Amino acid sequence: MTDYKCEETSSSCSKFQSGICLHCQRRLCVEHIIEHSKRNSSSDGGDELSNEVKQTLQNIKEKAQQHRAAHNNQLIELNQWREGNLKKINQIYNHELQLINLREHILLSFHQYLLKRLEEGARLPLERLQIQQNLNTGILNHVQQTLGNIQQDMKHLKWDFNQFSNGIKHSQSPSTLPLVQMPIRHDQIMFIKQQQHQKMPKKQIQPAIPLIVRFSQLSSVTENILAIDAYVRKHSLRLVTIVNAYLTACHEKLSGEEKLAVLNAYISIVQRYLNQRETNVDVLIGIQTFFYNNVFEDVEKNGIMSFLLQFFLKYKCIDYQLILNWYNEIERNDYEGFEQAQQLASPFLQSLFTPGKTTTNYSYLRFFSIGS
Repeated sequence: MTDYKCEETSSSCSKFQSGICLHCQRRLCVEHIIEHSKRNSSSDGGDELSNEVKQTLQNIKEKAQQHRAAHNNQLIELNQWREGNLKKINQIYNHELQLINLREHILLSFHQYLLKRLEEGARLPLERLQIQQNLNTGILNHVQQTLGNIQQDMKHLKWDFNQFSNGIKHSQSPSTLPLVQMPIRHDQIMFIKQQQHQKMPKKQIQPAIPLIVRFSQLSSVTENILAIDAYVRKHSLRLVTIVNAYLTACHEKLSGEEKLAVLNAYISIVQRYLNQRETNVDVLIGIQTFFYNNVFEDVEKNGIMSFLLQFFLKYKCIDYQLILNWYNEIERNDYEGFEQAQQLASPFLQSLFTPGKTTTNYSYLRFFSIGS
């Protein structure tokens, strides 16, 4: 019977075997089997499982934190992308809106011009002939010719849906905006305005030598700006004179790099004296008097004018509507040089209404490499 006694090794047990312990594989009595079972429940195997559960829980929490961080970062990137594209969209929209308003203004001006021509060149002469009961072949021929010209020009009184601006094209916008074609005889738009103004003596701008000298300095720019500001306030100078001196100093530089350096260094002076509004026609009149006071080669004039208009547009000293108002003499302009400046600005305005052309590059800078 001794062969069937409990095989517990921790203590001597004389009880009979009741079964095999699954933990130690010994033949044990009932009491020791129960004891071994309780011991196994708190053994290393249980601790390992408990630690594994804790580690798994920690891993789940870390994964959740990583996912939240990735989610937040992606939201930030998405919002940054949205803000950037909204800014671009708004810029394109504002640009296109200005162009559309310009085209509308041109169309209305041309419409008024045709009505004026029809009234003075056709209706009134025929009315006088009827009153006088006089058949004048010369007048009738003149009326017929006038009607033919007006009917020919009427083809420009339409919106062209086949032309789209570069801004809308490049933005890949699903919408398309109708644009009006620039009349070929756009110089005739001024007819009505010119009839309303009497010829008056024009003012000239005398070169402000101290300002030109200061604007020419590319060292100690901050000190020069303070000196320019003090001189302008002391002599109560208008922005026309400031812009004229600013551009003259630029023109007197020999290289294109120096010319552009002067423009960039002192553009803040022009912005400071904009009479507390975004645009000011005095900037355009300053450009006008600059061309009147300085000598240029014919091949460079149009290029410089286009470059300057683009430059001041970039720095928001002028806008497209102001350029058109100045061009059509809607804004008061008592200074010399308007006719020449108007002619030089014509290609720039024409480029706004010509498909495939852009007015936002600085290719005209090459004209600034020509010495004065």
